[in-house]
Amino acid sequence: MLNVDDPQYKLPEQNFFTHFGKMFKDNKGLRKISMRQHRLRFEGVSILTYYLQDNSYLEVLDLSANQICFQGMMYLSEYLESTKTLKSIILAGNKIKEAGIENYNLFLIGAKHFARGIYKNQSIVHVDLTNNSINNEGLCRIAEGLSTNNFVQSLKIFLNNEWGDESISMFKTLLSNKGTDFYPDFVIYETETLETDIAYLETHIKNEEDYLV
Repeated sequence: MLNVDDPQYKLPEQNFFTHFGKMFKDNKGLRKISMRQHRLRFEGVSILTYYLQDNSYLEVLDLSANQICFQGMMYLSEYLESTKTLKSIILAGNKIKEAGIENYNLFLIGAKHFARGIYKNQSIVHVDLTNNSINNEGLCRIAEGLSTNNFVQSLKIFLNNEWGDESISMFKTLLSNKGTDFYPDFVIYETETLETDIAYLETHIKNEEDYLV
């Protein structure tokens, strides 16, 4: 495992991530990589995923807190479509809602890209999208992507505080179809007034440590 979380450089340049990418490209020993808080943004993600597409050994990739925007999600989607070995993708805390409604809607595009990548992926078991400010429609698109994916077993998507009736309904249907082998970090339930609501529920997939860094 390689852990290079929270580096102390001030402003990384593109060639910095190119060096990382080349190091990962043909590496046959690394199974887990953690690059939290690198400020990758979409430029860094595009470089890393370009080289990672040639890596047939990586199983866990943690890119939490990297300010990945909708463009970065596009590159990640292409990587998810191509990888045959990655089992866990961790993208917690990459929200871009701080700049107002315009960027907020752009993350919907990012959610759509991610949903497409998950729809076509046949290797990933664990997905972590917690704390990303994904809105109701973006959550719906992710539910659609997961509905035809029979490989993802563990989903962490809570702290996306824009759940709406439509997304809750779609995830309720998704959960009912997935059965007992699917481990989300939330539960959907009916209130005393027969309204549908959602709450956090910590669950752990079997051998979850294999999918974490």
